[in-house]
Amino acid sequence: MSDQPASNQVPSVKLVVYSILFLVIAIAVGMSFARIIAVNQAVKTNENKEAEFIPIKIDSGAREQTGKILPNFDTTIEATHKLFDKDSKLIAYLIANNDILKASEGFNVTVIGKLDSIAKDNVDIVRVEKIKLK
Repeated sequence: MSDQPASNQVPSVKLVVYSILFLVIAIAVGMSFARIIAVNQAVKTNENKEAEFIPIKIDSGAREQTGKILPNFDTTIEATHKLFDKDSKLIAYLIANNDILKASEGFNVTVIGKLDSIAKDNVDIVRVEKIKLK
C-alpha cells in the first residue's frame, strides 16, 4: 500500500511541472509575437502620412505688430489708418475707438489689438487697443 500512493504522486508532480513549463513558454512566445505585431503596426502608421494627427491652429485674433502708422485715404476700406513695415509694405489696416491712431501718425510703434476683419486685399483690419512707442 505504501508503493501505490508514491506512484500516483510522481505522475501528478510531473504533470504539474510540465503544465507550468508549458504555460511559461506559451506566455513568452505570445508576448514576443504581440511585440512584433505592435512594432509592425507602428512602422506602418509612421509610413502612412494620412494617419498623422495635425492639430488645428485656432486664431484668437490677438495681434501685436510693429511698424509706422500713416493715415488711410482709401475710402473703400473702413479703416482710418494703415501700418507699414520698415520696407514700406502694408502690414495691417487700423481702427480704434479713440484718437490714439491720430496721435501716433508718423511714428514707429508696436500696435496691440485684435483682428476685426480681413480687407478685400487679404490684409488684416485690426481694432487697436494699445500702442507702444518705440
